[in-house]
Amino acid sequence: MRHRQASLLLVLLVLLVPACVHRSSSETRVLVGEGAPMNPGVFAANNTVCTVENLPANEAFRSLVRGLGITSMRYPGGSTASFWDWETARYVPVPEITRIWAADGGNWMLQLVGPVAKLPQGLLGPAHFADFTAATGMAAQWVPNLTTRADTQLAMFRMLKDRGVDVKYVEMDNETYFWSNEFGIDAESGRRYSDRVVALAPRLRALYPDVEIGIVVREDDYFVAHDSKEQEKSGDARFEHWNEHVLADRMDEHVDAIILHHYVMQQSRLDPYETDEARGAAFLAFPQVTLERAARLIEERYGGLPMWITEYNVIGYYRPGESVSDRWMDATKDTPWSAFYQASYWLTGLSRPDAVGILNHHSISNMDLGWGLGRHISETEADLSCVGQLFAHLAHLAKEHETMHPLVFEGGGDLGISIEDVERVSALYGAAMGRGDGRTLVIMNRGVDPVSVRVEGLKAATVTTYFAEEAIEPTARVRLDHPELSVWEQGPMTPERKTVASGWLGSSAVVELPGWSLSIVEMDD
Repeated sequence: MRHRQASLLLVLLVLLVPACVHRSSSETRVLVGEGAPMNPGVFAANNTVCTVENLPANEAFRSLVRGLGITSMRYPGGSTASFWDWETARYVPVPEITRIWAADGGNWMLQLVGPVAKLPQGLLGPAHFADFTAATGMAAQWVPNLTTRADTQLAMFRMLKDRGVDVKYVEMDNETYFWSNEFGIDAESGRRYSDRVVALAPRLRALYPDVEIGIVVREDDYFVAHDSKEQEKSGDARFEHWNEHVLADRMDEHVDAIILHHYVMQQSRLDPYETDEARGAAFLAFPQVTLERAARLIEERYGGLPMWITEYNVIGYYRPGESVSDRWMDATKDTPWSAFYQASYWLTGLSRPDAVGILNHHSISNMDLGWGLGRHISETEADLSCVGQLFAHLAHLAKEHETMHPLVFEGGGDLGISIEDVERVSALYGAAMGRGDGRTLVIMNRGVDPVSVRVEGLKAATVTTYFAEEAIEPTARVRLDHPELSVWEQGPMTPERKTVASGWLGSSAVVELPGWSLSIVEMDD
């Protein structure tokens, strides 16, 4: 995203007690780094909206979206985008779909086609989605169909323009590298797709000069080095050559962001870690470390285009494995561990405005897989997951702040593990949010040992601490219109809340960070 940097550097002195596997008794400094305007794209989400439920028109779903604090959603969604006809607001005919995505190839979308075809024509159209985002205070991420209806997409944007709809974000389709029956399986597959981007992008900019356009990019080795699964695919020429076409020099004037999906927490991913302590540390740190790896490689190769992570979650919940580490991973589903894993994305987004523009949690309502944020019940009630609870807490805090900042921990303990090419991973990770009357620090202790933090100049603060090991129910019924409690205060996790204050001699207040915890420190200047 194009952020105007605001210079702000605050130095906080902290004292850390031994923090993890590798212990250090030296004093550690925490730097609150250079600030950027708050990016609402950090707290976006993805959900299949083109279904017979017609979620965008459902007032209960709208109330849930507001309660969660979601800032942006996609239309018409992810995989559905490649087979959606916006003019009829229906899916393209089944033969067109199965020509590209085989019926026996895990094609879950086919079950949507018939029921949606029975709805009134136009009911799920883009104009109605624009009404939905306006009513909920969100921005739309428009995902044009360049796979099966490329020649009609400009007309959709002209229609939106005529209706006075402001288009800010456009994703040029979804996971198009999978559609070899349309774009080919040879080395020119990516060029054929990028040709369609080139045909639409300048006309789109003529309508909306400030629009930001993302292009579909293969994850390749951005997040993790090629493992055996990736090597098995290396004979497929479309994968090997996709990025050289979609990120060729000719695309510079058409592309503002790289679209990636972050599903690295898959079967066997934690197998290198032999203890639960090491698995827990790696699980909590993986999103941050791999996103920063991608940011570095993209900077080296293409000059630093920001990433739009338009889908992310633990893919291991969807396809669980059988190893000891896979069973450990699967056991984190519907627990605070999963909430902390997702929080690693949000903290990275708040810390790296140069590298991360959009983060779409996938998904809102898919509770059965342990992926969901919440399930709408009525206009005043919803079932909230622990992930939804923490999402709502941080998303609403972000709306109350004006700037976001990285926290840099110098010294202190590390986790005693390596992830990819990072040999030492800090136990602490976090971000700060700023506003005129105060700051909020969000710090995750990813290690098993507690850490005491003394912040120089901190006279008083309210500290809310969540615990990864807390035993909880999968969901909690919450009142979205509660007269006294916010949505997050009613969730399945029970965070500890306390006030810290400076000592009687005026010494700075101490904040205790328990092992495997996430603490939100709300400070008043």
